[in-house]
Amino acid sequence: MTNVMAPLTLFVIKVTAAHGLSDTELEQVLPAYDAVVVRSANQITRNMLVASPRVAIVGRAGSGVDNIDLKAASELGVPVVNAPTGNSGSVAELVMGLMLGVSRSISSARDTTRRGEWAKSNFTGRTLSGKTLGIVGFGSVGIALARLAVAFGMVVMIAEGSSPTPCSGRAEEIDPRASEREATASQAGVTLPPLPLDELLSKSDFLSVHCPLTADTKGLISRRELALMKPSAVVINAARGGVVDELGARVLSLSNFHQRPSDRAPRELCSVPTFPTGVLNVVALIAPSATPEPGAGAFGRRSP
Repeated sequence: MTNVMAPLTLFVIKVTAAHGLSDTELEQVLPAYDAVVVRSANQITRNMLVASPRVAIVGRAGSGVDNIDLKAASELGVPVVNAPTGNSGSVAELVMGLMLGVSRSISSARDTTRRGEWAKSNFTGRTLSGKTLGIVGFGSVGIALARLAVAFGMVVMIAEGSSPTPCSGRAEEIDPRASEREATASQAGVTLPPLPLDELLSKSDFLSVHCPLTADTKGLISRRELALMKPSAVVINAARGGVVDELGARVLSLSNFHQRPSDRAPRELCSVPTFPTGVLNVVALIAPSATPEPGAGAFGRRSP
């Protein structure tokens, strides 16, 4: 097994690798440390930081930082760092796999074959080539996904304000990195200019969501937004569950939408039965499964 902490020993740093700690246990031991690196299972709260004045930096071994109280860290002068590119390619490949899976009914066809049925006529598919993919959240994952989708012959569009930081798609929000992002988008084969979110939704055959979960993006894709989309649209939520509103997705899934794959349930540890059975007929719900090869994601490997 790869020792992901080994590089730190070069700096004569004493490292404690603790797995399975509850937040309460973490809060009890944290005051004895100068730095802490967490994954998604633990919260770093204001109370923890206040009670741990030695902690000079908080690291997130992964991309999302919604489990860290960023406001408290900023007020206390504690920098927070993350590793957003460690599994970007893996997430993008998973999204492509989900699009292929729902377009060709791969799971359903497999299940019927396992039951001894040869129901070829029941599974008419559609191609990805020529279809429009809308991306909301054009960070490292969105860029990687755009490149793959373009290679499949898809038309790729992005929402205004689609950056690694809040991507509400509201035109009035000024993004100082817009020109840099558009240059990257152009290099990836994205059709420009970026579109207002509502327009992007109406044009997309597939929508892939990659926003961080913030106060601005919670419920970003809800009943109103879903109603703007084509009846045959496929929505993939590769972000935190709360970015796509659960209730809105339930109602429209039961009425007129095709398939809505997601590897992020609204509550990350929720059980499948929280979704009505009827919804599960049109939703491909999987546990987060985009971690790259063993060892590579444990410390959020940096891209070269």
